[in-house]
Amino acid sequence: MVTVLKISIFLFAFAVSIIGNLSISYIVIRTRRLWTYTNIMMVNYSAVTILSVISTLLQFISDFSYNSTWPFGEFLCKITHSTFIVAVIVSAFSIILMCYARFCAFCTPLQAQPNRRQAVYCIIVIWITGISYMLPYTI
Repeated sequence: MVTVLKISIFLFAFAVSIIGNLSISYIVIRTRRLWTYTNIMMVNYSAVTILSVISTLLQFISDFSYNSTWPFGEFLCKITHSTFIVAVIVSAFSIILMCYARFCAFCTPLQAQPNRRQAVYCIIVIWITGISYMLPYTI
């Protein structure tokens, strides 16, 4: 009974997370007026959250179906662990950069604010940073 409850809760959270993050991404991407620095960073954060939830799914399946043993092989083990590392780093930096944009908006309202181009550059840099942190674990 407890196992069924845990599986139900996880699947509900998985579905809500995927649907919610895809909805946020879809709305921001389809509405050009919403293409601001913060919203672009929010779409990046949504993508990282989806990546994190999917990588957690394999761990959840192995915990409940295979008595905490990893049945998917060494390659998927490394990929899942590495994906989790990238997701944590990229999500942390995305939140930091969203906070930076809010800081600039509140503390220096008369100066130039971060723009879309800077958001894209920041996203590229944080993904490269996350992947470079992940590489030692995959080798």
